[in-house]
Amino acid sequence: MDNSLLGVPLPLYGIPCLMLAFVFAIVWPRQAATATGLRRLILRWGHALVWVLLGLAAFSTSLSGHTPIAAALALTSLAVYVVFLITLVTTKRQ
Repeated sequence: MDNSLLGVPLPLYGIPCLMLAFVFAIVWPRQAATATGLRRLILRWGHALVWVLLGLAAFSTSLSGHTPIAAALALTSLAVYVVFLITLVTTKRQ
């Protein structure tokens, strides 16, 4: 099976994913400044974690084919993103 998406090899998707993770580790929502506890942790690191997981899924798929590990990483990134969005929407700004 071809390890590409739209004709582009998957590692070329993994590299921008990790670059975006770095950007989102620096840039984060303003609501996190007023949030506390788990909510602050999710707002601060959730979006960066999503991109790390997607990058790892792309690299994992390109190295060993379509494995359950790569699928689990991709689905975990989706779950983390949903939790991040719910937390972002339900956290009030001050």
